[in-house]
Amino acid sequence: MKKNYTILLALFFLFIKTIAQPTIGFQPLITGLSVPVDIVAPGDGRLFIVEQNGKIKVWNGTSVLATPFLDASAIATYDVGGERGLLSMAFHPNYAT
Repeated sequence: MKKNYTILLALFFLFIKTIAQPTIGFQPLITGLSVPVDIVAPGDGRLFIVEQNGKIKVWNGTSVLATPFLDASAIATYDVGGERGLLSMAFHPNYAT
């Protein structure tokens, strides 16, 4: 009898926990990127998005700027899913934002 109460109590708490879960939804923040592989934040509110095809684009908090920060697509050969192309970037510790 005690075992039945334990099982019933466990099921009750399991059901309560399931009901209390919030619903989570996802919305795209940035669209129109070509194989993004890295995101770097210099600390001034902007995000620098590295694309494997050789471009680094800047997101200013509301949209992606039309002109890339760097366009090395002429020299960055890449293969989607491979380890070639522009894969990362880093800022100098004294980078002036």
